[in-house]
Amino acid sequence: MNVRAKIAGDLIVINKYIVEIENSKKEISVLSSHEVELEGKKLTVNLSKLSDYYYLLKIENKIFEIIVAKTGEDNYTLNIEGRIFEIGVKTRLKDIAEEYLKNKQKETRQDELKAPMPGLIINLKKNIGDGVVLGESLIVLEAMKMENDLKSPASGIIKEILVKKGEAVEKNQRLLVIE
Repeated sequence: MNVRAKIAGDLIVINKYIVEIENSKKEISVLSSHEVELEGKKLTVNLSKLSDYYYLLKIENKIFEIIVAKTGEDNYTLNIEGRIFEIGVKTRLKDIAEEYLKNKQKETRQDELKAPMPGLIINLKKNIGDGVVLGESLIVLEAMKMENDLKSPASGIIKEILVKKGEAVEKNQRLLVIE
């Protein structure tokens, strides 16, 4: 039975899978229990499970011995007749959802640098509009007679600076915003 979902105007069939191998994505459609489509080509297949990790896969007239080890939620290591492959497998719907969420996060992501303790702003090392990279020094905060180098929590552009040099700040006070 095909379950269908309408997403962003495209009709997506749940029996489609994305297999990622060696930084390449391939779409596989399961047409029936013995037929798949790979890159537009229909193939006759038969998968026999011999144990929890050992399978025989017949594609057309060729038989492959496969040992499978699950290494993550969507990740597997396959030993196919002595050759090792690291692969990821997910439904087409999950792949589209992950891509959508990744793009949405890029559009709306904002990171804040907050004061880890009360103190005095000694130095601001960047200005609004400056680019920063994760871990880059942004602000020097004096607390308990020690200078603390506050580093960027993300890469991006400084959107707002909410403090001034010489200003006293409280713990968890927002110091700047990175977009």
